[in-house]
Amino acid sequence: MTFPLVVRKAELQTTEIERTYKEIGKFFNIEPDEKWISSYKQRYQESRILGDYIELSVGGPEFANGFPSCLLELKGKGCREFEVRCPDKTWDDLIKFFAIEIDGQIKRIDIAIDDFDGKYVTFDYVLEKLNKKQFISQFKDKNFDFIGNAVKGRTIQFGSHKSSLMLCIYEKLKQQLKLGIDCKQSYWVRYEMRFNDTRALDFISNYINLENVKLRQYVMQIFYNMLDIKEDNNRNFEHQNRVQTDPKWLSFLDNVEKYKMEHAKKLEGTYLTYEDWFKPILGQAFIYLICINKFEIYTALTKVIESSISQIDLYNNQKLKKINSYLKNQNMNLITLEQIKELGMELKQILEERKLPF
Repeated sequence: MTFPLVVRKAELQTTEIERTYKEIGKFFNIEPDEKWISSYKQRYQESRILGDYIELSVGGPEFANGFPSCLLELKGKGCREFEVRCPDKTWDDLIKFFAIEIDGQIKRIDIAIDDFDGKYVTFDYVLEKLNKKQFISQFKDKNFDFIGNAVKGRTIQFGSHKSSLMLCIYEKLKQQLKLGIDCKQSYWVRYEMRFNDTRALDFISNYINLENVKLRQYVMQIFYNMLDIKEDNNRNFEHQNRVQTDPKWLSFLDNVEKYKMEHAKKLEGTYLTYEDWFKPILGQAFIYLICINKFEIYTALTKVIESSISQIDLYNNQKLKKINSYLKNQNMNLITLEQIKELGMELKQILEERKLPF
């Protein structure tokens, strides 16, 4: 996930970086004598690893609001490390802390459903159903890729690593044994949903807005909507939506109902409004103008108008995007560069009237 490094002045950035590491470390229950280990992340000013799998990089590419970005990644066994370090916290706590309290945007989230016994369904069952076209899915491309073999391990894949939504069903046990990792169980199939960019935001936003729904139930509801395996039937593939879900598949999904994610509402190109960035600067500048103009507020306001006029000709599409991002979020009409020029003419007229000698 990414979140902003809120820095008002360049000389304060080092202080803000240390404060950010301290705040994130506190959330992950980092001990007072435990330290972050320095690492490297391209395009980021600084990167450190907590433990073995939790990496925080700061001072990265700027958001549209002018703030540098931070990137938090829980890699590989990072999820297990979170659970070990934070027995006092749940996944709900993590999601709400980063998504709400520090204005984070989750850019990727992987959800793994592990089946260790094959009680209701097996990999062969799923593969046979898919080959017989007895299913419906959320994917526009209903064709799936089949990778591997029965000895080294097989994978069923919908979507790709470049798409915002992906589903992989694979024989995790055979994968682990191939890597030389000893496993105690005799059966292990993993169903892994991968959400990127907008779909990751949708996943988190929908979950936060739901009430009285446990994470496991929500995950199963999303998975059911992603892949619905049907009873044996003779219908054409185009008519599978009229066939009942296979009871075995429903049992595997804990008999949940489908849940279709709604698109999350967000500000384009920024995670804080542009207003959050300029308000403190604007306020300080106005106080400065009042003081240096003998506390004459009228004169200070005139200086503000003069400064605004000087900025009109510098306005371009990138600057305009900051305004329109906020307007779009508020369902207000967007503005054009032509309207900015018209505003400049109005400001010049106001300035002329303020400078009249009477």
